[in-house]
Order: sequence, then structure tokens, then C-alpha cells
Amino acid sequence: MRYWLTEYSASQQKTYIDSIQLYSIYMNQLEDFRNSFRYKLGWQKIGEHKYLYKEDMNSGKRKYTSSSQETENYLKVYNSKKKSIKESIKLTKQALETRAKLNKYEKINRAPAQIVDILAKINELGLDNKMVVIGTNALYAYEARFNVMIEQSYLSTSDIDILNRRNVKLPLAIFDYGNPLSVVDMLKSVDSSFDENPKVPYQFINKNRLIVELINPASSSVIFEKCRTDPFFDTIQKLDINNIKWLENSRLIKDTIISQTGKMAVMTTIHPIDFAVYKLWLSIQNDRLSQKAERDRTQSVLVTKMLKKYSHFNLNDELSKLKHIKKDVVEMYKNEVLEISQIDEF
Repeated sequence: MRYWLTEYSASQQKTYIDSIQLYSIYMNQLEDFRNSFRYKLGWQKIGEHKYLYKEDMNSGKRKYTSSSQETENYLKVYNSKKKSIKESIKLTKQALETRAKLNKYEKINRAPAQIVDILAKINELGLDNKMVVIGTNALYAYEARFNVMIEQSYLSTSDIDILNRRNVKLPLAIFDYGNPLSVVDMLKSVDSSFDENPKVPYQFINKNRLIVELINPASSSVIFEKCRTDPFFDTIQKLDINNIKWLENSRLIKDTIISQTGKMAVMTTIHPIDFAVYKLWLSIQNDRLSQKAERDRTQSVLVTKMLKKYSHFNLNDELSKLKHIKKDVVEMYKNEVLEISQIDEF
């Protein structure tokens, strides 16, 4: 069986590189903004005196300094810098809108728009290291990484699975005023039609029938120090499933994917080698539906072919690093997929 891939043309490669560089500038600006303005400053009158307060967005605690020329100047500089960075972000967002049109023209606009909108919000809030995409949608990151386009039949999916990495603290930006109070609020800020599936309390569906599964693993070993607990996911049912430790310990990669509208977002997902091994293992589980099992195995082979043709990895060396995966599973992958996945003509 052949698994069709189409390589980017030279023009598409250049467009993609230029696009991700621009989006990287935007992400850096957002990070700079979050780091520089993680405190809220303002004036507060207490009795007959005016004080400059500095409020910690994490704890909500305030420190006060008596009004003086020095505090007046400090607040002016703070507000001036804040305004300047906001203006830079605004200009970059305008450039990204123009860039989106070029992405569409070059036909590298691949991923479903709704999924990219959700990921863009995750980027904006600085949650990239905490919320990890697992499942079929990871293929959009892999094709972007290797500058190829996968045949659409292997990409089709109407859901997105997002894993909450409970060992990663929430960023301070989450506690800023005006930001979503929970992951459900975040989804609704992207599309107000998202609603909980009453039969599956970790599943949310919008008017376009996009299904988002928020996987919030049960883990008593995670202790959050010097930080608020983990309220962002508290409304989501915690799950204890047999492969959750595997997924939580998988290596991660980040790649910029491009939506059908040309808009961009960074996706954090599991390493393609981890994905290939995991998908083969998933395909032989007794409780896996036969149609899904066949798809799992196909995706394992497809990603392996991409790795063999386009990556710089020594796959045997990389497989030896998979300490979170049982040796017999890795050997099965080597024998059943890696050794027989010859490079067909694409």
C-alpha cells in the first residue's frame, strides 16, 4: 500500500519559512508582554493619602508605595512601555493578516480553521507547554515540520484531543484580569457555541460539530509549589486511563501549522517517533474498534515513512531513548513497521 505525500515546492517552502518567522516574532512579543506586565500598577487612595500599588497577578497581593515624583515617573515609564509593546503587537497582527492571504495563495493552508483558532488562543495565553494535542491532529504538525502535505483521507477528523500536563504550572498570564477563568471559558472565548456533552463530561461540542476532548489526568503525585493550585482545569473530570502515563511522559515538539484561512498557530504535540510507536501499540489493544485500529496502524506506518525520508534522526538511536515505553513494544514497532516501511515513490 502507498501512503501519498506531496512535497512542498520551493516557493511553498519559502512562504512557510517566512510565515513561521513572522509568527515567531508575534509569539516573542506576546511573551515579552506577559513577562514585563505580570504585575498590575495603579493608584489607590487610603484615607487622605494616595499610594501606588503593585498587584501580583498570581497571588492577588498588593504592595503599596507612597505617592512621590519618583513613583509618578515610574508609572509613566511603565505605561509608556506597555503602550509601545501593544502597538508593536498590533502591527505584527496586521502583518499576519496579510501573510494569511499569501499562505492561502501558496496552498499551504492545511489545518481546520476551528482547531487553529483554539491553538492560537492557547498560544496567546502562554499555555503551549501545558496543553498538548494528541491523536490524529498531530499529523498537521508533522507535515509542517517535514514540508510535505499528507493525503487528506489520513487527516480527516472531527475532534481534537488536548492533554493537560498536570506537572506544568499555569503561567502567570492566566491570572490576569480579563483572561478566561477556566479551560471551558477559553473554549467559549473562541466559540461561544461550545457546550459540554452531558454524557461525556470531558467532551465539548460546538455548533459545527467540532468535538474537543479535554483530558485531565488523575494524578496525586503532582504538587504545585509557590503557585495557585490548578484551577484552570478543575471543572473538567479527571481521567485515569491505561495509557495516560505514556502520553504524559512522551517527548514534545512544537510546530507552526496553518489553517484553511491562512491563519497560523503553534501546536505542541508528541514527538513523531513516540507517536509512531504509540499508534502501533494502540492498534493492538483489545478494546480498540477495528476501524480505528486499522487507522492507527496506517498512521504509524505513514509517520515512519516521513521520518525515514525527511528527518535527520537515527531512528534506532531515538528508539533507545524511549524509556517510558516498554521494550517489547519498541521491538514490536521495529519488526512490524520500521524494518518493513520501505520508502515508496511518493
